[in-house]
Amino acid sequence: MTSKLLYLHNPKCSTSRNGLALLREKGVEVDMQLYLEHPLSAEQIERLVLASGKDVEALVRTKEAQYKEVMGIKNLTPKRAIRLLTKYPQLMERPILLTDQQHAVGRPIENLLTIL
Repeated sequence: MTSKLLYLHNPKCSTSRNGLALLREKGVEVDMQLYLEHPLSAEQIERLVLASGKDVEALVRTKEAQYKEVMGIKNLTPKRAIRLLTKYPQLMERPILLTDQQHAVGRPIENLLTIL
C-alpha cells in the first residue's frame, strides 16, 4: 500500500462521509484535506485532471445548477475544468482519494479501494 494517502473531503456530503467511514473500517489511514476550506491549487488540479486517464467530466459535478450557470453550453475541456475547479471548488466531484501516482473518485465509494 502507498505510504501517503490524501482524502479530499467535504464533511457535509454523505458520500464523502461514507467513503471516509469505509476507509477507516478497512484500517486505512489518510491525511484529510477539507478542499472547500483549503482548495487545491491550479497545479494540483491540473495534475489530477491530466492524470485521470478518464473523461474530465468524471471530476466535475456537471449536474449542479452552478455548473450550468457558469459553463452554459461550452464543452468541458481539461483547461476549462482546471479553471472551473480552481474558482469553484464545490464543483469538484467527491470524495477523491489520492496517492502520489493515482487517484480514485468515490462514486461509488468502493472505487476508493481500487488504489490501495
